[in-house]
Amino acid sequence: MKVEVLHIERRASYEDYPNQLAGTVQLKGDNGKMEVKLSMGTVARIFEVIKEDAAFLAKDNAGKTEAAIDNAKHEVLLDMKEIEDA
Repeated sequence: MKVEVLHIERRASYEDYPNQLAGTVQLKGDNGKMEVKLSMGTVARIFEVIKEDAAFLAKDNAGKTEAAIDNAKHEVLLDMKEIEDA
């Protein structure tokens, strides 16, 4: 069997246990497919595993955002200087 889909989402307000995170994993093999509901503990452990990657990416994106804004600021200042010097 192979894992086809790992899915975690917040349940809708009209579902059982509204607004809670719920997960499933879909498996597929020679004899068919099956979907397994993940326990709340398993979903929590998945988030613990991905926390470091998510935090790293967020910090990296924040740094890139800051650099992009600084570059734009300096570009405007250079353009202003060129206009003033002309």
